[in-house]
Amino acid sequence: MNLIFKLFICLFLASSVVLINQSVVFAQNQTIRVMIQDDVESFSFVVRKNYKLYDVRNNRLIKESKSYFKDEVSVVNENTIKMGKSIFKLSQIKVDCSAEGQFFLNKRRYKGDLNIILKENAKFALVNVVDLEDYLKSVVPSEIPWYWPYEVLKAQAVIARTFAVYKIGQNAKNIFDVTADTYSQVYGGDTSRRFRASIAVEKTDGLVLKCNGKIFPAFFHATCGGYTENPENLWGPSVDCIKSVKCGYCKTSPHYKWLKSLTADEITGLLQKKGINVKGIKNIKIIKLNSSNRVEKLLFDCSDGQKSINGKDFRNALGANIIKSLNFTITKDASGFNFDGLGWGHGVGFCQWGGYFMARSGKDFKEILTYYYPSSLIEYLK
Repeated sequence: MNLIFKLFICLFLASSVVLINQSVVFAQNQTIRVMIQDDVESFSFVVRKNYKLYDVRNNRLIKESKSYFKDEVSVVNENTIKMGKSIFKLSQIKVDCSAEGQFFLNKRRYKGDLNIILKENAKFALVNVVDLEDYLKSVVPSEIPWYWPYEVLKAQAVIARTFAVYKIGQNAKNIFDVTADTYSQVYGGDTSRRFRASIAVEKTDGLVLKCNGKIFPAFFHATCGGYTENPENLWGPSVDCIKSVKCGYCKTSPHYKWLKSLTADEITGLLQKKGINVKGIKNIKIIKLNSSNRVEKLLFDCSDGQKSINGKDFRNALGANIIKSLNFTITKDASGFNFDGLGWGHGVGFCQWGGYFMARSGKDFKEILTYYYPSSLIEYLK
């Protein structure tokens, strides 16, 4: 190998490292706003070292302290916040915890900063502003067990990052990007971190899924029950890279089959709590299935006539832990109604237990991702 060729190779490798590192640095510098609590009247807050307080609206410094803060934060009125002995006539305060690198809220540890937002109902929304990769290190072990195979942990990390980045773009004008519960992704702060899950996040640092060159909402669920769901069957718009696929991997999931028995009175009570008016239920029939054989519409024979109810509304009213999926059949007996179902969750996108068994069979995270998100590409954030 001549000297000029050696120099060319060295320069090429050096430039490649720079390009890769630029992608990773972007991912590490990205922050996400997570609403960790809502409609709170007061809360216990701890910062162990230096902290700064800013007016969120204009980023004006309002207080700087080198002392330890451990006290209650409460509402004085609709535009005044009390923090310990200090009172601020503001509706939004940012607590900059960069010196400490973390804070404690109701005995749970979080990285990043805290936005304290006083809403019109005189209650707080508490928003953790945290590095995206630190956020993911809490989300991954909160969504799937940390002891699962590395390849499925890595797949979940890419999915969670994709979903988060999509939400950041979607909610730029709102006070938060995501919530900390199942309506977005489960997030428990730094307390929820687990070493193996953090390694999986680091090994996929900056990687996301793209559909036709764009970030998309990479939905996921626990167990599909044999077939994943088309998003348009639940939420209206279709997504090119999220299509119903046959899943033969989750058959031995503990959530593959479920059975729930309810009396007519129990069903009536749950529906009425959600504003669905039914009385004297005599029978329930499935009258329409969607393209993935999930329940789209139910017909109720009641004492005051018949009433049709959308399957999604029915599941939401009874509860996702009672009616675990919309893939069910109904039988009636002397006690009430038996719901015999398959899978757990909405069924759209990544089947977590399917991914688990794919990883156990030797599939890597890229094969898992492209199986559940057909025609998607795995790329660095840019």
